[in-house]
Amino acid sequence: MIRALILAPLLVMTLIVLNSGILFYHPKESLTVWFSLWVIYPLFSALPQEVIYRTFIFKRYKSLLPNINQRVILSCLAFGFLHIVFRNWQAVVLSILASIIFCNTYVKSKSVFLVTLEHSCFGLIAYTTGIGYYFDSSLIS
Repeated sequence: MIRALILAPLLVMTLIVLNSGILFYHPKESLTVWFSLWVIYPLFSALPQEVIYRTFIFKRYKSLLPNINQRVILSCLAFGFLHIVFRNWQAVVLSILASIIFCNTYVKSKSVFLVTLEHSCFGLIAYTTGIGYYFDSSLIS
């Protein structure tokens, strides 16, 4: 939660400086869609991604990559590559950076629940502040 409390104002300040046009993009565009994200995102996005990119990768590749740092790198790169579907470099880079945090939580806690909760919080903060603009599938042309 401390990370989330630090993240939200940092994202707002970053958007004010770099791209104020997308500040609070989703809440301004459609409150209905934004509110629906609060239910849909944790269950149908964050949880499946954490099962695949943390639990599966860390357990499946343990014998191939016995060093935990190798599995962290694999997880982060795979998670970032997943976000290439949004067709912008921001989604990929932000996903890799977020994945470093998620891997840290997973390695320390071994809890898919905690890492999913963290991923959900970060994602909902992103969609609220405007960074979620780069992860909006409706904008893919």
